[in-house]
Amino acid sequence: MQNRITIKELFSKATDINFRNLFQPVIPHLDLTGKIAQVISALTEAVTVWFICQSELSEVNKYLTVFISIIAVLLVVAAIELGGRKGVQVLTRAIVWKRLKSFWYWILFIPILLITGFLFWQSFQLSTKGTNQTFKQSVRAAVVFNDSTFFDRHQLLTATINAKLDQQIGTIGDAHKANYSAKENEFNVKIEGVTTQIAQHKRNKANGVKWAQSHIDKQTKIKSSIETEKAQVLALLTADYNANIKSIEDARVKELTLEGDRYKEAIEEAKGITNTNRTTETETANFWGGLFSNLVGLMIVIALVCIIIVEIFRKGSGIEIEYLEGEAPPTLWVIFWQGVNNRAFNVSYKMVNKVYVEKKAFTFDFIQPTLSEYQKNTMSINRKHDLPLLFNTGIDIDNNIQFSANAKDGKVISATIEANTTSTEDLDNVDFSPSNDLTNELLGNNNQRMNSMIPEGMIKCALDGCNECFVKRNHRHKFHSSDCRIKHWEQKTGQEFGKEKIE
Repeated sequence: MQNRITIKELFSKATDINFRNLFQPVIPHLDLTGKIAQVISALTEAVTVWFICQSELSEVNKYLTVFISIIAVLLVVAAIELGGRKGVQVLTRAIVWKRLKSFWYWILFIPILLITGFLFWQSFQLSTKGTNQTFKQSVRAAVVFNDSTFFDRHQLLTATINAKLDQQIGTIGDAHKANYSAKENEFNVKIEGVTTQIAQHKRNKANGVKWAQSHIDKQTKIKSSIETEKAQVLALLTADYNANIKSIEDARVKELTLEGDRYKEAIEEAKGITNTNRTTETETANFWGGLFSNLVGLMIVIALVCIIIVEIFRKGSGIEIEYLEGEAPPTLWVIFWQGVNNRAFNVSYKMVNKVYVEKKAFTFDFIQPTLSEYQKNTMSINRKHDLPLLFNTGIDIDNNIQFSANAKDGKVISATIEANTTSTEDLDNVDFSPSNDLTNELLGNNNQRMNSMIPEGMIKCALDGCNECFVKRNHRHKFHSSDCRIKHWEQKTGQEFGKEKIE
């Protein structure tokens, strides 16, 4: 795995102390002012880019639009602000330090100058015009005037007028019908009486009464006059009715016209108020938009000037800048991935070790070392309690190469051991010398070992050198702590936990 490289920016001490002491009180504040101005510029740029994305992607899914807008804001603002700031620093240092010594310096200086100038111009455009446009968009868009409220009121009043006049027409119509029927019935009764008399005289005439004809003529004239009077009276009633209806209709037209005029006047007045308010809002938005756009433009210029001033201050003070390369620590993702790989290797190694185990038997001789009187007493106590004398073989404890033997001082002990191992190479460099750890433990912890009999229901930690006892929770529980498990893993794999393999 290749090492990650980090570059550190180091500043030397000032050489011109008088220059540094003169301008030092103000330079940190100017640097902070430039950064604040750049933050203001970045915020206005972010707002402008956000509105552009929302406008252009208005027909796209809402969540997708928001996601794309956020990504665009982050990329554009980071490119403009970070690139612009670093570009101005490099350009200023190249000029004030007079570093443009050769053709190759100019070859790189000119593109950086063009890119920085473009970023500065783009930042100025997005910030100033974007701020002004934001204030303009805050004004309500011009829409068709909504006169639904006025129209509803107009319809209500119109319906009220029509209902009132229709009721009057209905009343007059009922009265007219009643009078007309009454007059018509009255004249019909008279005509029927005369007709009856005429019929009687006609019968008399048929019976030979001589004067019957004169009465027939007389009654016929009377009938004709009654019918004429009936027609005149009914015509007069109809004329009166029509005159009343006409007057009502004229009143209807007049009232509806007045209501229509009132409706139009109300609409025109409301539209005038709306247009006035919109004009006022537009003028206010233009004023504040222009003011803030100029302010943001000034902030961009201030940020540029502050960056240049800080670099000039470093030049005047004799502060030199050096970039040193160093090894960077691995990222969190790399550490996580190494842990996953190590864990997977550990699990697979145990699985293979359980499936394939080769037993190898070997015989060796060694001489029990001569001990001091105190050590002999300790050994006697241990033997009395059947405590084993351990000898370190140098093989991983999981391979079961450690063994125990009891012997007198100076006696040669022979032992045969069956080792479970997946490779015979592990036994090539076995050291069967007595364990120094046991001797030290016998000398320093004699009383503790005498009283440290393992209680019932507990087991001893499987790590070599750890004498802690614990309650076993399951068949895989072999260590009393995570540290012991990590040390055991390091012994078995030859790697340091969380780092690369030790060569």
